[in-house]
Amino acid sequence: MRTISEKIKIKLIDYWHLLFKSAADNHIRISRCKEDSSGNLRCEVTFNSYSSLKKFQKKLRAVTVSLSGAVAMIIVAIFVSPLIFNPSRSGAANYTWTQTAWDAAGSSGSEIAYPNTGTTYDSKEASVNTETSGEVKLYGVSGTQTDTTNANFTAGTTTNIYVASDNFYPQKPNTYNCDSNNNSFCQSGRCDTTCQAKLANGTVGGDEASDCTSGIFGADFTTPASSYCHATATSCVDYNLGTPWERANGYELCSSNDWYKSCSSGTWGAQQDSPDTADDYCQGNAGLGENGGYDLKATCASGAAGGFTNPSCVACGTGYLAASTTTCNTACATNNDAKCWSAYHCNASDACVVDLSSGNVCVESSDCTSGVCTSATATGIFVTAGTWTGGLGGRTGADDKCNNDTNKPAGATKVKALLSVSADDNIYYLSIAGGDASHYDSNSAIYRTDGATMIASNWADLLDGNLLANVTLGTTPYIWSGSDKYGWLAAYHCSNWTNGTSSVSGRKGIKNAIDFSWLQDVNKTCDNSYGLYCVYEMTTSALCQ
Repeated sequence: MRTISEKIKIKLIDYWHLLFKSAADNHIRISRCKEDSSGNLRCEVTFNSYSSLKKFQKKLRAVTVSLSGAVAMIIVAIFVSPLIFNPSRSGAANYTWTQTAWDAAGSSGSEIAYPNTGTTYDSKEASVNTETSGEVKLYGVSGTQTDTTNANFTAGTTTNIYVASDNFYPQKPNTYNCDSNNNSFCQSGRCDTTCQAKLANGTVGGDEASDCTSGIFGADFTTPASSYCHATATSCVDYNLGTPWERANGYELCSSNDWYKSCSSGTWGAQQDSPDTADDYCQGNAGLGENGGYDLKATCASGAAGGFTNPSCVACGTGYLAASTTTCNTACATNNDAKCWSAYHCNASDACVVDLSSGNVCVESSDCTSGVCTSATATGIFVTAGTWTGGLGGRTGADDKCNNDTNKPAGATKVKALLSVSADDNIYYLSIAGGDASHYDSNSAIYRTDGATMIASNWADLLDGNLLANVTLGTTPYIWSGSDKYGWLAAYHCSNWTNGTSSVSGRKGIKNAIDFSWLQDVNKTCDNSYGLYCVYEMTTSALCQ
């Protein structure tokens, strides 16, 4: 039994050497310990050669390392697996305790049974002061420090001290003299010969921004020579505004309608003058340089998008001139042509209308394009209401019938039948130039009895075979004429209008016609009853010439 245990011991020693000693050391050891002096073996592991020893040692170490790694992993698994697979997990908690009392020091190593009621501490340094219950502070340390530089003087907090050139000076209260406008000499931070309080917003009189409580000031809009304190660096001063004394950046502010300035980053820009400072007349649609409209002056509006609005010419209504530099005429007051364009006149309806051409009724010469408006003697023509056979009683009888007919206009003078009676007494000879007691003016126009509808412009026009308008007044469709279209005696005239029988014939006309048939139609026996054309002298309304 003892021999076996000896062998095991020797073998363990041999393997220990093989694991941790070099191959050379093991080879020498094995060679020396095969037998001791008593003939007993001292090594249990032997090898035939050094190379065999080295190979075995290498394999042994490899196996041993792998085995030891596996054993280590098993050991780790044994300790870790309960943490992973154990269904009964353990719990944990955090606990914080803040000491609020520093009344006394406890004995070293003592424990606090109830932490929330702890009032002692283990130890403190001598510089820590716990004399006041609930307070921890440092004891003051007496000492002396000499400061000689600006950096020393400004390292801490100073009150009412001015530091300069490695010296410090006491700052002065208000009303005390200060040096060269140096604000640092004053407790208020403002020096203006004497120390003074800084200026509030809206206050004038500062020389620089540092004079203001806000640290901002600028020239006023209305009085640029005066600078005021205000609140916003990018805004511009407008003292007249009152609180907050300023206009926003970009604001355009007008001075009435005369000019405006724009605020740009705290400064008022250059004055922009009005492009049009007065109301005035303009031509409008009148032409010829007349005042057919008005042009108002430019107006200025303040605001973020302010500036001038310059109205264009306002044209008056057609025919009307401007009443002033701000209004137009819309009526002309009877016959007041001064309110109308030069080619227009004021009519009886108080309206400006275009001037009249020749032959139109006018009131005065300015109504006419020609500039001439005169009354004229004209010839009127009407158709009788009565009808008669060809036995009219000659010229005298025919004229009497016209004068006594009911269709004769009131006041008509020089009334005659428009009838050719003989070679010497025919229609053509009823007019002469200028007229006389028994003749009509050959230059006069011929009108219906309305005095407005022109039948012919003169006697030559009347006897050229065509009329300007038919003779429609009267009820008789046919009339006796005894004439051709030129006013000469026809071959048929009822024996000079003395025979009213069927044995003779007479020439008739058609009153509704405007061609030659108005005088020269067909011949009819004189026993037929027809009416007569009658002419008379009339005074027309004033006409444009």
